[in-house]
Amino acid sequence: MEPLPPIRTPVKSRWREFRVRFLPVIVFSGTLAIAIYLWSISVNPSTLLGEVEIVQSEIISPESAVLTNLFVERYQVVKAGEVLAELISTDTRVAGTEMSTLRTRLSLRDFQTGAILNRERTAFDYNAMKVEYLAHKIDLADYEAQLSIADALVERLKNGVGDQVISQNEYALELQRRDALRARAETTRSLLEEMNLRLLPSAYVTNTFSLAAELQLEDFMQDLREEEERLDDITHRKIVLRAPYDCVVARIHRRNGENLIAGEPIITLNATKAEKIIGYLRQPLPIIPAEGMQVQIRTRSLQRTEVVSSIAQVGRTYEVITNLSLLRPGFSQEVGLPIAVHVPAALATLLPGEIVELTLHSASQ
Repeated sequence: MEPLPPIRTPVKSRWREFRVRFLPVIVFSGTLAIAIYLWSISVNPSTLLGEVEIVQSEIISPESAVLTNLFVERYQVVKAGEVLAELISTDTRVAGTEMSTLRTRLSLRDFQTGAILNRERTAFDYNAMKVEYLAHKIDLADYEAQLSIADALVERLKNGVGDQVISQNEYALELQRRDALRARAETTRSLLEEMNLRLLPSAYVTNTFSLAAELQLEDFMQDLREEEERLDDITHRKIVLRAPYDCVVARIHRRNGENLIAGEPIITLNATKAEKIIGYLRQPLPIIPAEGMQVQIRTRSLQRTEVVSSIAQVGRTYEVITNLSLLRPGFSQEVGLPIAVHVPAALATLLPGEIVELTLHSASQ
């Protein structure tokens, strides 16, 4: 028995089945895709992410120095005015300027003493020698300060010659300059020892002054002693660095014993409290922000807290959003109009850098 031929389904029946089973799904999917696309390019919700502002400061070395004492550790909380570190200045330029000032003041004292003790030439010679002695002592301190720097430079150049990055001529020139400084220092030191031996037997001549001259001389000698103490302060000048406000130590860049150059950061500080929350509105702006506009702040903690605050400032230019936490999903880089929102007292426990949700409300809302 031969098989029966297959019965074909009419096209009209197939079309009816397609309209009933598949066409609604296709229409719904297409409408949904168009709606999503129009929403993404035309509508932007007024809810955005904001970051609690991080107030950061760098504690730097004001001049070339050696870090002698570091009193804080990372993440330590410090109060305003608390000592953070102590430095010993090694900047010969600053010391040289102050020594030049000392020389000028000593020269003025020398002139004043000459006018006062013109009739007491012997005594004046004694004091002039004392001034000269102190001037040579200043020179010796200056030479020793420069010599310490020169020794360090020669050592670095020596290492550079060994690594074949510094020429022999440059190393020899710096070595010659260092030796010249050392010779000056030794000569000045010998001269001071000799002058000291000559000054000691001559001290008795001050007893021959008249009463008025003696009183004025005592003032002058007191000034000399103060200048000598100031000389010691210059050669061992201490720099104290203090916290500018209540903060926490975020990072420590240098440790005890390290040499610093002027402007080099030592400690990075973060404020413990924040006053503003920074958020960014993307284009097209769903709402025109203005100072004083109400903003609802919602924390992202386990127990969500919602507090109403207001806009403090609105930026005047669009900025690149550098905080990756504030970028929308699927975007590697965005620009936005920055707004600053007051941190209300109810959210005083917010930590700098914390992420919160912001919802803007216009006056009509």
